[in-house]
Amino acid sequence: MKYDLSICLPAIRTQNWKLMYDTACASVGDKTFEIVFVSPYDLPKELQSVSNVKLVKDWGCPTRCVQLGTTHCEGELITHATDDGIFVAGALDKAVDLYRQQCKEIDGVILRYTEGPGRPTTTKAHANNKYWKAKYHPSLLLGGVNKNHRWGVYLLNLGFYREIGGLDCEYEHMNFSLHDICYRGSRPLTCLGVYVTVHVRMQEPCE
Repeated sequence: MKYDLSICLPAIRTQNWKLMYDTACASVGDKTFEIVFVSPYDLPKELQSVSNVKLVKDWGCPTRCVQLGTTHCEGELITHATDDGIFVAGALDKAVDLYRQQCKEIDGVILRYTEGPGRPTTTKAHANNKYWKAKYHPSLLLGGVNKNHRWGVYLLNLGFYREIGGLDCEYEHMNFSLHDICYRGSRPLTCLGVYVTVHVRMQEPCE
């Protein structure tokens, strides 16, 4: 693969993309990465000549955008993000290392996120490991879902992601498709349970 990591995301907030790219650079450490924006809008001028930035034009729902974008990814591993947030310095570097040290190809790392300084209650809840298990949320205790299944923003092997079909585009909202892929990927003998807080969603759009 060309990169250690592909970051793929649906994107409409073009004013945030340069800051998001800069924080990704600080987050991956010595790892190589690409970022794939899927959007109806053009790249801002600051990113148009950056070699590890791709733009895929699409006007679909967020889940479809990510799934389409992954067909252009060239990383060993894949994750996604939202363009109303920033990456924590060193966190993606740690996540990739954890994957390589502790995971098999069919395992993954759960990447936690917080809602930023404007929502302290939510941020505190997200810091609790129990929050990222199905049994913490009554609405997720559905038939056929193991109560100990973990969910969240995934970091998966790109080949395994494709093997299990990627995101289910019947779920237009990324939150639902995230749960679905984590449940499908979390086979009985795999962990999907190493947690790294990677992404901070800001209450107000990044300037």
